[in-house]
Amino acid sequence: MNEFPKEMPHEVIEVLERGRKIEAIKLLRENQGLGLKEAKEAVECYVQEHPHLRKSRRPLGGHSPWFWLMLILLLGLLILFSRRL
Repeated sequence: MNEFPKEMPHEVIEVLERGRKIEAIKLLRENQGLGLKEAKEAVECYVQEHPHLRKSRRPLGGHSPWFWLMLILLLGLLILFSRRL
């Protein structure tokens, strides 16, 4: 595994706390003189070790895919039964 900075620069951590991972990678490259791949791996490793920095990605307005699947099925049933009446 590559050698990552032992301490992540404070400004990089601040950017990560705002959920701006790409900006954090750019800052780390500037501050540490790392290549793109090394900076990306370092940021991802840091985020992995600090779970509070991970964003939960909830697609489609914050609802899970199961919610939307059930909604579509229920709407389909409603349309099907309304035509029979």
